[in-house]
Amino acid sequence: MIERILRFLGLMERESPRPAPRQASRPAQAHSVPAEQPVRAPSVSVTFSEQAALQVPQKEEVQFAYRPRAGPVPGLVMRNLDDSDTGIFRQGDLKDVHDAFTGRMIDPAGDVFQCRKCKVHYQALSVQVLRDMNGSRCVSCHSMEIVPISSNGPFSIGAAFVPAVVTLNNYTRYVGQVITFQGYVPRVNVSRDGRSYAVMFQDRSWNNGLKMTVFKGTVRASGGSRFLKGLQGRTIRIRGLLTDHPVFGYEITVSHRSMILEIQ
Repeated sequence: MIERILRFLGLMERESPRPAPRQASRPAQAHSVPAEQPVRAPSVSVTFSEQAALQVPQKEEVQFAYRPRAGPVPGLVMRNLDDSDTGIFRQGDLKDVHDAFTGRMIDPAGDVFQCRKCKVHYQALSVQVLRDMNGSRCVSCHSMEIVPISSNGPFSIGAAFVPAVVTLNNYTRYVGQVITFQGYVPRVNVSRDGRSYAVMFQDRSWNNGLKMTVFKGTVRASGGSRFLKGLQGRTIRIRGLLTDHPVFGYEITVSHRSMILEIQ
C-alpha cells in the first residue's frame, strides 16, 4: 500500500501536469454587474438670448434706408415740351414760361420754383417777395407748396397765369393775387428813410389810399428814384401783387421795371 503510494507520488513528480489556463471568473448571476449604459450629457438650462448666440450665424441681409430725391411730389402729371415723353427738366423747357408774379420770362440759368398745385413758375426773387408780402402763398391758387425745380428732376408745365384786370371799384376782392390795374397818379410819397416809394392812385396819405409800392432793395430794378418820382401826374398800367397791410392798407407791390406795363 505504501509502495503504491510512493510510486504514485513519484509519478506525480515526473509527470506533473501543466497548470490549466486561468479563466476569468464569471459572476454567478448576470444581473450582478449592470449592463454598460450610453453616456449622456448633463442637462443644461439655456435662456432664449443664449440660444440666439449659439445659433449658426446667417449671412447678414443688407437693408437700405429710403432717401427721397429732390423734386416735385411723385404722382404729378408730367408733360414734356420736346415730345420725348421723359418728363425730365431741361432748361429749354422754360423757353416760353413766365414768372407768375412779375410776368417776365423765366431765366432757366437762375433758381426756378414751381407751385405743386397749379404748376405756375417763379424766380427766386419772386418767391422772396411772396414770402415777405403774401405769406408764401401762390398768386394763382394761394397754395403754400412752392418748391424748387431740381436739374434733371421731374418737370411739368401748367397753364399760363393771366392776372385779373381790376379797377378802383372792385380791387378789394383780389387781395393775395397778382392783378393788372390802370389809374392816374396824383402824387408819389417817399418813405422817411428815402428808400421806399408809394405811387398813389388816390390823393391820400401812404396808409389810406390804394398805391403801387416799391420797397428798398428793388428801387433800382424798378427804374430808380427819379423815374418813380416822375410818374406823378401820369396814368399808368401796372402788374403787381395786391395785399392789405394792417398798417399801410391796400398796396400793389412791384419789384421790376417790366411790371410797369404802360405809361401815358
